[in-house]
Amino acid sequence: MIPVNIAAMDFSSAPKLLASALATRIKSGEFKVATTLAELQEIALESGFVDLTYAVTAGLIGAEVALNVGSRVYVHEFSYFRDYEEEKEVVRVGVGIRFVFIVEVFNFELDIRCLPALAAAAQLNLAKVSTQYRVIGIHGKAIIEALPRTVDTLSAEGLARILETIDKVREGMNATNGAVVISPAILGVNGPKALNQPITREVVTRVAALQCIVNGLTRSKAIAELVGNRHLSSELSPTIESTYAEIVGSEKGDIRPPQPAIEKAKNFLFGVLH
Repeated sequence: MIPVNIAAMDFSSAPKLLASALATRIKSGEFKVATTLAELQEIALESGFVDLTYAVTAGLIGAEVALNVGSRVYVHEFSYFRDYEEEKEVVRVGVGIRFVFIVEVFNFELDIRCLPALAAAAQLNLAKVSTQYRVIGIHGKAIIEALPRTVDTLSAEGLARILETIDKVREGMNATNGAVVISPAILGVNGPKALNQPITREVVTRVAALQCIVNGLTRSKAIAELVGNRHLSSELSPTIESTYAEIVGSEKGDIRPPQPAIEKAKNFLFGVLH
């Protein structure tokens, strides 16, 4: 998986990359897994917002991205795969193409549940969406020819290229005459459970408030940013208030969060504390 870029800030208290005894054994060759496309049992096209903690610890994004107010992560992935389980731990092995969208939401009241809706929001300048992709477990001429020249930002046109790319990669996987090489790799640890998590306004608000604390915003500035600039419903202001009271302390008043509160917010944001 893509290494987490933590050069920008000190995240020594954040969790490490997903540790997995089974994944380690698979990588070292001690655990036998599928080596051909024929041995992979299932096909999936999964799409949805990913929990920020998972996105960071799985290496889908750099840790600093999760601290930007309004940032969310959306994953659209096509794969041939097989799940391997040992001692309640599931490791997904397979081949495919994974698009990761870093979404900066300008309006928290948006109801975005699918990739076309995300593209529409980007087209209407209601969200800024940067795009990156990774081909996993497959390479060769047929795959290289299928990949897009560039998909830097999402738009209606960009969405069409992405869907076309997935179709071409799917066709390329079945190419013959040495045009493609299949070498299944680890797609994720407990991967299926990380996608399609329900995202409520309350959860979005709490995450955004934690982001504001890490960025050193006072309580009133956080409310102004989220309710004013991000168009969050004022009905959710109590969630911002309660998050600040929990992390900063209700007795602190409207002050810049002290460093211990900032570190505590980081820990909550990255799932160290529950």
